[in-house]
Amino acid sequence: MFAGSGVIMVLAGISALISGLIGGYASFAEVYNATSLQEVVPVGESKVARERIERDENLRIRRLHAIEGESHAANMRA
Repeated sequence: MFAGSGVIMVLAGISALISGLIGGYASFAEVYNATSLQEVVPVGESKVARERIERDENLRIRRLHAIEGESHAANMRA
């Protein structure tokens, strides 16, 4: 099927090398960050973005619990 297309084989090899390098970097970064107990090598979202997302999630949870608490209090009064 692809016997005569050397270009496809070269591109597949290059993409495999790039994929392997990305995987190796991610593995190294996770292990290094875990052993140093802080984020030294960046992986994924930035620290600021993670803090903002966590803050927004905590606010959302507080709002949900406040609404549930109000409805529970209203049921207790009735």
